[in-house]
Amino acid sequence: MLNSGFKFRFAIGLAAMIVLGSSVASFSQSGKNAKSSYKTIEEERQHNAASGMSIAVKAPSNFPLPVYQNNIISTNFTNTTEGVPVADLTLVTKDQIKTVFEWYKTQCESSGWKVRMGKQSSMSAKEKAGSLFILNTIKGEQQGNITISASTKHPTTIINIVWMKHS
Repeated sequence: MLNSGFKFRFAIGLAAMIVLGSSVASFSQSGKNAKSSYKTIEEERQHNAASGMSIAVKAPSNFPLPVYQNNIISTNFTNTTEGVPVADLTLVTKDQIKTVFEWYKTQCESSGWKVRMGKQSSMSAKEKAGSLFILNTIKGEQQGNITISASTKHPTTIINIVWMKHS
């Protein structure tokens, strides 16, 4: 069972990654930043490196959780470079939500992650309808939250992974 201090640090890290990740959403894989005063992703990276975070268009090869590779049309990766290690990966795929969910559940379990899902009684209407899946994962001193959702605007599936290492 996780102690309350870790839960608090994870919640703070998750909130920070959501705030930090919001600037990532404006990036395209072409390297242009549509909503920022920065001309390129590289300018934004240089600025953010001094602020204790890093932004990239894909996850590093040593990202601890499995990274879905099929029919990917967009990726964004943000991580801290100082303090508590926290990372946020967002992927968009053309694959069906159920396919992605089953892949993550299988891959996480087979690579040694303990996988938990919410109880049916506490699930939202979207979760019960199959348009949202949430997996909580733990492996040693690492924790991950994988949110898989169906886009309401396009025939795509959005995968968001928040990872954190605690001591």
